[in-house]
Amino acid sequence: QGKPVVYLGSFLNLLRWPAAAEAEAARRGLKIISVIRPGYMGSTPLPVDAPRLETVAADIAAITDAEGARRFPIIVMGQDANYAAALNGLFPGRITGVVGCAATLPVDDANEFEGMGRWHRFIYSSARYTPNLLPFMIRAALAMARRTDEGDFLRTVLAESPSDLALMRETDVLEAILAGTEEILNFPATPRALADEFRFRCQRGSDWLMQNLRGDFPVHMLHGAEDLHSRPEAIARRAVTYPWVRFEQLEGAGSLVLFRHWEKVLDLVSALTKK
Repeated sequence: QGKPVVYLGSFLNLLRWPAAAEAEAARRGLKIISVIRPGYMGSTPLPVDAPRLETVAADIAAITDAEGARRFPIIVMGQDANYAAALNGLFPGRITGVVGCAATLPVDDANEFEGMGRWHRFIYSSARYTPNLLPFMIRAALAMARRTDEGDFLRTVLAESPSDLALMRETDVLEAILAGTEEILNFPATPRALADEFRFRCQRGSDWLMQNLRGDFPVHMLHGAEDLHSRPEAIARRAVTYPWVRFEQLEGAGSLVLFRHWEKVLDLVSALTKK
């Protein structure tokens, strides 16, 4: 129960928050609507010819209609800013504000690939330049993850971010992360869904995304200083290119900035629900 806030937890399926964050959201009277995307956790995959970006945006609109939420702020992690942009383009007037948590933009500059962490650079450059190999790479990565202890594969991906690794040693944070990431390892549709997720992200540029996030609502992007996808130099360039967006860099965090600074995120969305 409460005032609706839509939350998109990235392709990693980070559907849950640490228990303290969920309890605080409830105390503030917020209703967090955490969306499961097609092909995840046993849900029906999209037909091959269905446009994933537009279809998922329509799904979000249908889910919020069913929850009685006509207007709402939206929290996006990682590449899910794409879905927020598509939602605003197709259903204008629904979003009252956007809070990005390590929200990534499409990479338009080859130099940005060089600044990424090695796993991020490997996956995103493959999605862009060798998309036909992507399903095989994802199957291999999932097979590797199944053979490791819980959370070890994500620790490998985030190994270049000491803050994220330290965060995953906190029991409540690890429990929240594993509630989503471990689930997607066990469903046959997951490799195809993940491949579809990466493919569409390379089809639209940053200008399309940011223009579709431009409206009569604030856009606030939070990035950890150790974000392995969007380095400080890239964030500084985007702040100049998109002056209507507030970019903020936070210390002591990387890609998991939401799990470290959830109080700040709740402060931002609480203010947005009062508009």
